[in-house]
Amino acid sequence: ATAVKVWGQNHPNSARYAINLAAKHASTGSVDKAIDELTRARALLDGVVAADSLEHLQIDQTLGACYYFQKRYDDSLREYTTRQKALEDAGGKVRLRAVLTPG
Repeated sequence: ATAVKVWGQNHPNSARYAINLAAKHASTGSVDKAIDELTRARALLDGVVAADSLEHLQIDQTLGACYYFQKRYDDSLREYTTRQKALEDAGGKVRLRAVLTPG
């Protein structure tokens, strides 16, 4: 609520605040609340920041974990697959190999 007062409902910084708040809720077991916050943040950030942005990657990761704890395994796998695809599309695998390969 504070972030919305400062930046407005549709500002990316409000979404970033919601992502951090959702991570806190997820870590304390309030996964329903976290899922709601993350899906709203995702809707706001779609088309504003890239799919491989830190914000979207955090949303994918945290939603995947929340769905897993709810035993919604298909939804969890979808989130992790979305995250992996975003990284691959951005060349993440290539960069990872370059980091792990000596020389």
